Amino acid sequence: RSELVPLGDMFNHRDPPNVKIFHDHEKDAVCFVYMGGAESEAECCYPKDLFITYGQPYNPHRFLMIFGFVPTDMRELWSHLLLSPTNAYGSDVAKMVFACKDGMVAQRVWDAVLHELEPSKDLEALRLSPNYKWHAADVLNDHVTKQLEELTSLRQKVDTTEGENTA
Repeated sequence: RSELVPLGDMFNHRDPPNVKIFHDHEKDAVCFVYMGGAESEAECCYPKDLFITYGQPYNPHRFLMIFGFVPTDMRELWSHLLLSPTNAYGSDVAKMVFACKDGMVAQRVWDAVLHELEPSKDLEALRLSPNYKWHAADVLNDHVTKQLEELTSLRQKVDTTEGENTA
């Protein structure tokens, strides 16, 4: 449920926050509790800035569309992969990330992609193999090649259809 909380609308975003929000259902009230995390000892009792988290720390698109900014302290970026519901490797969204600093892809993302492309393979055993990286590279290369071939075929169909419609 959404609520309009005038005082709460004045908080800025930071992850981690120094203010916790909770709902007191008995009093039907929204409560704000200062959790600490002061930058200096002087702020310990009288903090200069109070922050809440706007949530979804791995999704900059949401921040930009809803709040009008993208946090500059974002360490990881959610992969946004659409996986089959049976893919257990993709169930933990917090682990399906790319590192913002160097673009490194989390192992969980590789596992989820490989499971999608080869669901019958034992990824745990495969990962222990010295050929794991080569196998993964071959599987991904084959997948990308097939996708490009399919796109080329579809583009030819579109071109043919457009030619027939203009004649």
